[in-house]
Amino acid sequence: MKQSLIKEFTQADLQKVMDSYTLDDFYYPSIFPVMFTPTLTWRALSGEYGINVAADVISYNSAAAKKTRNVVERLTGKIPKIEITRVKEESDLNEYQHLQYYYGSEEGQRALMNWVYADTDFCFKGINARLEWLALRALSTGGFVLNSSNNAGTVTETSVDFGVPAAHKISSTVAWTADNKTTATPITDIRSLVEKGTGEGIMIKYLFMDLDTFYNMMAADEAIDFCSSWVPQVGRIKVPNVDDVNVALKAHHLPEIRIIDTYVTIEKADGKRTTVNPWQSGAVTFVPQMKCGYTYHAPMADEMVVDGVATKVKKEHILVKKYSTEDPVTEVTKGIANAIPVWGNADRCFIFDSTVDAEA
Repeated sequence: MKQSLIKEFTQADLQKVMDSYTLDDFYYPSIFPVMFTPTLTWRALSGEYGINVAADVISYNSAAAKKTRNVVERLTGKIPKIEITRVKEESDLNEYQHLQYYYGSEEGQRALMNWVYADTDFCFKGINARLEWLALRALSTGGFVLNSSNNAGTVTETSVDFGVPAAHKISSTVAWTADNKTTATPITDIRSLVEKGTGEGIMIKYLFMDLDTFYNMMAADEAIDFCSSWVPQVGRIKVPNVDDVNVALKAHHLPEIRIIDTYVTIEKADGKRTTVNPWQSGAVTFVPQMKCGYTYHAPMADEMVVDGVATKVKKEHILVKKYSTEDPVTEVTKGIANAIPVWGNADRCFIFDSTVDAEA
């Protein structure tokens, strides 16, 4: 390992570039905010959160009845290491020599800086893309499975289950599809599940679903009629959009819909790439609050090496390091994070499968 070959590259500049990055393009930070933990073990407490238990009205000189205290369950696990690497090889470094020729002009400087920091951007987004995949797989299925088809280098399949109760995994009676537009009852399904939650002391405030599921929901006559009563000009001619539906849902004190519309590219060990939506098709997840847990991140071994030749900069949970090798000549950029999204209130959430047609 040697120092970076890029003479225009400095640690101070890398820090400025990293500081300019945001997580605005990702869903997971608002659902599982980033949280530091000093150890490589995450712990999520799962207990009683929901509708408050009312005090008793009693007569004077009488003792109040004692209320039960739920046993708090602790979910624990190991925080994994997430890593991505981008390498500029000899042919790329030859391009660097060419770009230097135009460094005297403003456009040439911009082109060179874009070339220098493209791999930094790639690694920062790559780490966050994996965290996005983990978070959305968990939120739409109850956990996630890592195997050779979705995680390069995986030999033994690894599964994580955050403990959504079996009774909280519910399927539709009639699938939400255009073919079932006269018989599907998505609004009734939502009401039923919200009532189930209320009966358990859980106030559902949000529904997460992907766009296809939303379109299938709004193909139903029941959904269109439900919205047309509350939103002007909504009906058979104008199909309601998400904002229209949320106006109607709010009027009925029902949860607000939040659409998950994102894609992640998975590169397998053989180099083949597949672009996927991490959200499970047809899943609707009912949650009592927007924040469902945390993305725990822990210290990294790379942070302990302070006198090495690699240039390192960290922003929150992601560390980027740059160095070169001499044989073969390469410029290496690596993104590293010890992090995992943890669904802490999974026991108070519901996962609804809108694709099942039990009446078929």
